[in-house]
Amino acid sequence: MQEAFIKVAGRLTALRNPDSFRWYLRRTIVNLANSYLRHRRVERAYAKGLISSAAGAGVSSPDMVIKQAVRDAIGQLPARQRVVVVLRYYEDLTDQQIASVLGWPLGSVKSSLYRAAATLREQLGQEG
Repeated sequence: MQEAFIKVAGRLTALRNPDSFRWYLRRTIVNLANSYLRHRRVERAYAKGLISSAAGAGVSSPDMVIKQAVRDAIGQLPARQRVVVVLRYYEDLTDQQIASVLGWPLGSVKSSLYRAAATLREQLGQEG
């Protein structure tokens, strides 16, 4: 959204009809989201190709295999657990910041993180 506002703000003087600002902004957001999703799709296809070609050649790429396993395991978590894991470990937010962003009590964030970590350990076959 921030990127869309920046793009639109740079072109405010070019708008012929000021009433169309809302629709122009909306279209910009949709276009940027579609572009992002296309980019992610290409990245995933490329990564899968690398993994399959490495596996076919008998070469193991442990980092890529582990990353994919972790992504798959996170994708199988319930939505509440998945969101706190992403905010904590991918966005590097503190528990307090996550509680603020989600509007949850701090205890709910901590318990969701605890349950998610236990589930991930179990799915990934690690003890801890």
